[in-house]
Amino acid sequence: MKAKKTARHAALCLALAFCVTMLCACTGKKKVEQIKSVDGALFDKSTQIAILIGSHTSWPYNENWEFWRYFREAVGADIKLTVIPNEEFKTKLGLMMASPDTLPDLIHMSNKEWVNSFANSGAFVAIDDYLDKMPNYTEFWNRFPEEERERLMRYRVSSDGKTYFPQSYGSSHWTNLYSWLYRKDIFEKHGLKAPETLDELYNVASELKELYPDSFPICIRQGLSRLDLMGPAFKPYFRYGFYYDFANGKWSLGVTEPVMLDIVNYFIRLREAGLVPTDYLTINIKSWEELASTDRGFIMPEYFTRIDFFNIPNRVNNPDFTWDIMTPPRGANGTNKIVNANIDMQGYVVCNSGDRKRIDNAIKLLDWLYTDEASELFSWGREGETYVVENGEKKFILAEGETAIVKYGAHSAGLYQRIESEAIDSRYSEEQSAKLDFAHECLEDEANPKQWIALTDDEQREIEDKELQIKDFSEEMLSKFLLGQEPLSNWDSFINELKNMGIDEVISVYTQAYERVSG
Repeated sequence: MKAKKTARHAALCLALAFCVTMLCACTGKKKVEQIKSVDGALFDKSTQIAILIGSHTSWPYNENWEFWRYFREAVGADIKLTVIPNEEFKTKLGLMMASPDTLPDLIHMSNKEWVNSFANSGAFVAIDDYLDKMPNYTEFWNRFPEEERERLMRYRVSSDGKTYFPQSYGSSHWTNLYSWLYRKDIFEKHGLKAPETLDELYNVASELKELYPDSFPICIRQGLSRLDLMGPAFKPYFRYGFYYDFANGKWSLGVTEPVMLDIVNYFIRLREAGLVPTDYLTINIKSWEELASTDRGFIMPEYFTRIDFFNIPNRVNNPDFTWDIMTPPRGANGTNKIVNANIDMQGYVVCNSGDRKRIDNAIKLLDWLYTDEASELFSWGREGETYVVENGEKKFILAEGETAIVKYGAHSAGLYQRIESEAIDSRYSEEQSAKLDFAHECLEDEANPKQWIALTDDEQREIEDKELQIKDFSEEMLSKFLLGQEPLSNWDSFINELKNMGIDEVISVYTQAYERVSG
């Protein structure tokens, strides 16, 4: 009972703040207003605010993006922006967090596990301690029914019951949404049927390989992560790492389960038949994009938004070019679902710089990002510059083949905490948006709690070395088995060695942490 009270501490504190806000709203009928500087900006130019963001490979940060210009003009402060490529973010973030002297004021994060780790070490401030300075934050979230609000906040609560990583809003129905995609135009050209089972997937890929000998029909990338995406096809909710098995109500390490060998054998068949890229475990994004943009790749489990990403530019030269969504193929004991990773884990954290003024400024800026004004600005930009209104609806100003995120920086890292879902929808074609509901129907009912579960310092210390050793050894050996560098005759000894690395202790900790928030 004590654990449940601790886990809900943040929600209760925030709920109290909501009640106070609502009481003021009901009695005074006054909208929360954010104090601005003399020139109408949030701060004057003498204020310096350091911000760290990541840069995505497919839409790298551009200093000329209009949305960052709007951000600087609205905030008014001297923004010191540090941009790190996403593939280098974790390493450089760790170095930066090693000393208070190198901390920025705000960091735009995309990984709850990293937040938990640094929050436990005191690197971030809990917004629960600053709610009296965050009227816009509390007013905005108070608009939601309690049950929905608690569900959203649950993903961001840390092990001490506080929130260091405040929930963003507006893009969750698109963020981290995966689907199975296929080249519909190629399938129709050759009279092929989208596969509904793993056997059919292998067979139709083999047919495509005969038709296009230079192709890799199942053009997957980041091989081990895609094993996870395909996990439900072999067993409901399956992951090769630590995961919560909702079907059986327990935590497990998937690589030690018998089904893992079935998955490895299936992928070995794909590789030996030339149906996946030879370097599918490590292929870089640009090489993979080349496969998916030509008649060399035809089926893949991928981000749903890749439909527009590939269709729009490639139709300039090939009007028939069409990636489309298909029902996930299922195995004998699996489901026709794909992994549910559809949780928006992006947003700002406030660094504990030790400087009260800097922290207050960061809190003020973060709070402002929840205002209607900021939501409007970072949803659409400015009328006549980035969008127009046609038939009463806003529409981004884009030439053929352009996207709002690449052209303007709309909704990219650091440029939203609360945005209008309609703006996210408008970034995508009607063709893709029409498939959104079906994409959600193909998701697992539950997302793996490993994405958001928070461990205490003691729990983290207890399993940190064990979990890292298990992860590194698992991935090293899985890669070797998949690439034929290790014979399958050694599989049992691999599993036995894994079991001696402390799996039960790690599972015990995750079980305890999950019970703390699930009751």
